[in-house]
Amino acid sequence: MNLAVPAQVYDFPAEDIDFITGELRSMLEGGRYLTGGQVSARFEKAFSRQHGDLMASAVNSGTAALEAILTSVDVRGGEVIVPTNTFGATGFAVVRAGARPVFADMLPDFTVDPADVARRITDRTKAIVTVHIGGLVSPATLDSSSCAATGASHSSRMPPTLTAAHYTVVRPAASGSPPRSRSTPRR
Repeated sequence: MNLAVPAQVYDFPAEDIDFITGELRSMLEGGRYLTGGQVSARFEKAFSRQHGDLMASAVNSGTAALEAILTSVDVRGGEVIVPTNTFGATGFAVVRAGARPVFADMLPDFTVDPADVARRITDRTKAIVTVHIGGLVSPATLDSSSCAATGASHSSRMPPTLTAAHYTVVRPAASGSPPRSRSTPRR
């Protein structure tokens, strides 16, 4: 007997189909696709409200988000420290913002090593970017020996870069332990 079992059964109620096709039609007819038009404006407003921020700006990629952040803190002509364990786009965003990436080593948990960051800071360092991947917030951004503390003592900026860890909740851990994080999906 040949029995085919589907990997997934998709069930879209008619009202969802109507909503999705209506939104898609609106975007296509309006000529505004990725970051323009009413759909993006509604998304920005909802995202901003959910994060308690005053402003959110939709962009077409995490690379564009990081480039915008680095441009806004004016890293031109300087250096930006980034972890070695990152997607190439992190370094590309630094270059597009007019700076030179400087790579810092990582810890066994695959997050950036604050001690190596401290060794790489020079008078040309304009920012430190730690990368949060898949909801894991790098503990190096949070404790007293952190990159934030190191950067502040050297007048470097450490912009928040949660482009890949939306809705991450950082919870205090027992004394002497790194903070724990978990990703909490929301609609």
